[in-house]
Amino acid sequence: MSAIAGVCSFENECAGLETTVRQMTAAMPDLGRDSETFLAMRHAAFGHLLSRFTEEDEFERQPLTSPLTGDDGRIALVCAARIDNRKELAEALRISSSSAALMPDSAFILAAYRKWGDQFASRLVGSFAIAIYNERERNLILARSPGGEYSLFYWADRQRLMFATAPRALFATGAVSRRLNLQKTADFLVTMHYDQTNTWYEGVETLTPGHVLSVNPEGRRLWRYWRPEDVAEIRYPRDADYVEAFLECWRRVVADHTRARRAPGILMSGGMDSTAVAATAAPELARGGKKLAAFTEVPPVGFNAPVFAGRYADETPYVQAMARHFPNLELSLIRTPSSFFLDGVESWFRAAETPFRNSFNRQWWQSIIETASNRGIQVLLTGQGGNLTVSWSGSGLMTQLLTRGHWVRAWREARAMAAAGLSSSAIAAVGGGIMPYLGETAWLAISRIRHRGHSELSATPPWTAYSLIRYEFAKERKIAERAREVGHTVYSRPTAGLRQRTLQWSDWNGDYRRGELSLYGVELRDPPFDRRVVEFCLGVPEDQSQRNGVSKWLLRRAMAGLLPDAVLNNQKRGLQAANWLDQLSARGRALQELELLKRSPLASHALDLVRMEHLLNHPTVDVSKAGSAGVNYQAMLAIGLMTGRFLRWTETRT
Repeated sequence: MSAIAGVCSFENECAGLETTVRQMTAAMPDLGRDSETFLAMRHAAFGHLLSRFTEEDEFERQPLTSPLTGDDGRIALVCAARIDNRKELAEALRISSSSAALMPDSAFILAAYRKWGDQFASRLVGSFAIAIYNERERNLILARSPGGEYSLFYWADRQRLMFATAPRALFATGAVSRRLNLQKTADFLVTMHYDQTNTWYEGVETLTPGHVLSVNPEGRRLWRYWRPEDVAEIRYPRDADYVEAFLECWRRVVADHTRARRAPGILMSGGMDSTAVAATAAPELARGGKKLAAFTEVPPVGFNAPVFAGRYADETPYVQAMARHFPNLELSLIRTPSSFFLDGVESWFRAAETPFRNSFNRQWWQSIIETASNRGIQVLLTGQGGNLTVSWSGSGLMTQLLTRGHWVRAWREARAMAAAGLSSSAIAAVGGGIMPYLGETAWLAISRIRHRGHSELSATPPWTAYSLIRYEFAKERKIAERAREVGHTVYSRPTAGLRQRTLQWSDWNGDYRRGELSLYGVELRDPPFDRRVVEFCLGVPEDQSQRNGVSKWLLRRAMAGLLPDAVLNNQKRGLQAANWLDQLSARGRALQELELLKRSPLASHALDLVRMEHLLNHPTVDVSKAGSAGVNYQAMLAIGLMTGRFLRWTETRT
């Protein structure tokens, strides 16, 4: 991964552009540790900070330029990219295999742009944030991969547009003020993440994943070149054909994600997503005589507190089964500390410039990445995106069968699901196929009858069940209207197309990767969220993911014989940071934090501190019992306290 920066002037007078870019790159040296290079043109300037992760990165010489026809200026390119379809691009661009072997990823991108123009991004497979400037047309193109792996922020006025990998680079110029975006704050507090152009800072925008932005003196044009709802359905004659096609895709993707100068590691749980990555990567690495370092979070020694109903706290039996199954898999168990969960979080704020979304996971997550970095590992594989792709449960099966008129089969599947314990009754299972299409009023009325006492369903407004947003602040930010506008399911209501829309919440990818690269020099890669895997899993019929009451049916068949039985047959769900109550109550630090929040103008304006104090002083939740109360209690305090600390940090940075 690299860091990029640039400025384009829309005026004829444009002195000092290179100075501006140098100010930007000087603000993010931690994002490109191997080299720093610049390019100054008449109306634009660009900077590139390189961190080498693949063998092909040795050939990178950015900013890259190419002459325009007629000796009328140049095309310039800077990017942070890992292109995975290099072979296919070489064939389409008629590049010989010997030449392709010596080309950096940036050269493939530039060649694709020269052949396909502003449609080039749709032909690229991989992770990328790209800026291309046509000097003759004074046109700047910004493009970002669908997974949002590499972030790209920009700011513009009538005279110029500046872009960079990190917001701090824009602030370093002195032209952009570091002002907190209150709308983003409100959205975050109620977990409304659909608006990806909205950043934590007023006036600073982010290019939405899967989009291209074209800017010139005449104006700007933004378009989307990839959308999950456009994925075509895949149909094969036999069930076995889906498994064969999946494995062909999956092996290629995992191999591409292991492309690195040094053997990668993996952040592995006992679930099927990360273990499927490990089960595919470990044999491939073994053929080259390499080991796969695996890191797993486990509770502190002696942990015996209750956990949420239906969950388990310790992944050890499953990951140890993986270590026995794969001789070259070296397992490290990383124990979650029980210190206050916000301790040391300011280093994350400085690196990522955002709150850490899953607050109680931060300490063990960063402990793993720091440990990997200390061992010289540059790339860590994960299975984070798997719930929506490779291990999709098939929860849309009822809807698909009923809307296509397969009533008998739907009834059979409903009975099988009920027998397997996937639903309380066959009637409820069939209802799962109809209710996503109901309007909110009808859905809410039925749900309140089916789930009496459910906190979210009975709360008014609904977000008060899981959010500590101050009521007046929510009203000021028009949360109810905004939720309707963007289609946010405030009641956790399953709706038609929810899976596709959730796949667009990928901007956290860029935040996490930028933060961890800054702190530890480690790049995170998520094979289950690769565009090719996403498209395949969205394209297969729902009955390939659930059949006869067996969820994740496609992945279970594909991994049969590859994963140990203990993992393959595991029907339970692990609980990360199971000691979250200890992290929250450590030495009374949460109450101390509350007192600091009371002195913060921003925190007092955004957060319901009276309710927070009541929850901290009266922790009546029993997490060992079923229901939403424990989950919501955790969410309110995790998000509320994390947001409050970030707001206090922001106040010191303005």
